[in-house]
Amino acid sequence: VNSALAKESVNVRAESTPTRRFSVPAAAWPNILRTNSASPSCQRKPSNEGPTVAGNTSVAQRKKDWRVGAIYPIIPGLLHFTSARTRPVTVGSNVCYFTSDFPKQYFPFCSDFGPVNLGIIVRFCELMRSKVKAAKSQGLELIFRSSEDLLIRTNSAFLVAAYLLLDEGYSPEEAIQPFQCISPYPFKPYRDATYAPADFELSILDCLRGLKKSVSLGWFNHRKFSLHDYERWDNPENGDL
Repeated sequence: VNSALAKESVNVRAESTPTRRFSVPAAAWPNILRTNSASPSCQRKPSNEGPTVAGNTSVAQRKKDWRVGAIYPIIPGLLHFTSARTRPVTVGSNVCYFTSDFPKQYFPFCSDFGPVNLGIIVRFCELMRSKVKAAKSQGLELIFRSSEDLLIRTNSAFLVAAYLLLDEGYSPEEAIQPFQCISPYPFKPYRDATYAPADFELSILDCLRGLKKSVSLGWFNHRKFSLHDYERWDNPENGDL
């Protein structure tokens, strides 16, 4: 399976303007995407996700109610997140929806579902760099659409947060902040690779802190990471190292 994964081309679908599925008045669309950077930090803190971050104007800080199809700002004016089965309607020519199969590319041992491996993180960061560069040059706002599936949505949020940490220079706490401000918290903690009831939960923030630690120790550099070697030795046929 991993061998086939390594040979797959990047499966990314830029989503063109679809037929209307959600009724969003054209006049209201700019207000949906606009975020007031001076808005106060959200007060809610999901269990096992650590403290909220105050004073960071680069991320969305206003508490948002969870709703399938709602759009949540990640980098205000540039990048947004939504979870929906179908593509919401786009209004105007300055909005680009896109999605990726990377959050689905975790192959469980038992009841585990993630997080995705370092190779997928590196590939997702490459995708995001290209999307953000194109969006900035064309004056577009990006909306990353995740599946409604809880497990895939969790991996999607982790990948977006990992991009913020690795490419945008956010701290783990800052990277989780836009997702932390959604209530009720719509993501599932990771678990061990067994079929037994999970007695320990690993949050997205835990994973981000581990990723940050590996970077600070010089163990992981996503810009110099050898995808070829990693994906080769990750293949069970080559030792699953």
